[in-house]
Amino acid sequence: MISFKQNAVLKEKIKSLDRIKYAVRTVLKNPITLILFVSVPIYKVLFTPGGILIEYSLLTRSLIDFVSMVINYTSLYFYLPNLLRYGLTRNIPAMWLLLSFFIVLVFFESMFISLVLLQQNLMDMLHHFFVVILTVSASVLILPNFFRTFVNKHMAHAPSYLPFWFPVRLDELTVNKGGHEITGIVIRLKVEQNYTRIYTTEGDYLERGSLSEILQMVDTDLGIRIHRSMWIRKDRIEALVYKNGNPKVRTVDGELFPASRSSIKEIKEFLHSTMSAG
Repeated sequence: MISFKQNAVLKEKIKSLDRIKYAVRTVLKNPITLILFVSVPIYKVLFTPGGILIEYSLLTRSLIDFVSMVINYTSLYFYLPNLLRYGLTRNIPAMWLLLSFFIVLVFFESMFISLVLLQQNLMDMLHHFFVVILTVSASVLILPNFFRTFVNKHMAHAPSYLPFWFPVRLDELTVNKGGHEITGIVIRLKVEQNYTRIYTTEGDYLERGSLSEILQMVDTDLGIRIHRSMWIRKDRIEALVYKNGNPKVRTVDGELFPASRSSIKEIKEFLHSTMSAG
């Protein structure tokens, strides 16, 4: 049985855990990040003093918010790199990993402060949770984008391999055949009844699923769907020819494949762009 393992490709493209630790901890130790982490509890004490902490003094509120900040910072410092390495190699976007980690962290922190430390009820805990989320979430989302170039450089071998906001689409896929993993560049996809045959630089494989489903795993900008039953990588297309009035794509290997009339414009534009570049 053949199965796609895009994760195997990403494991090679995403850098080691040590490099991810370096990237995360360098960002966290940056003066901009440190100022942001210190300013958030100050902002919360001065501008959102209500809710579960309203009956406590300014000093007590400051201390609780400072402890909360330290918990968030140390958790990000020690645990976030492992989560990122696990998620990125499975094509889970970094920003959604960070946001999910932060939400879970704040939830348990609110539970501890409200229900254990202050002996308050569930509604107070939920109020504290949403106040913190609304107060800090913007910073959590903005900060990584500020350091995006640095993060891309140290977490992946190329920016296109790092799922930052969205999953990445690859032109390489790894298949598992007979217990052996084989990675190759996808050059052509062809529909065969309820299956799609995947032609790669390392051989061709039959995968159950429609062409549209398989294309979701491939960077479709690298190719053209020349027919409803076929997709071809652009650098394999040599010319558009006509046989008995029917349009066909000729590949660099000299093979001919039927092209739908709706795809002719895109094919011609691509061929024109390659001639202009040459």
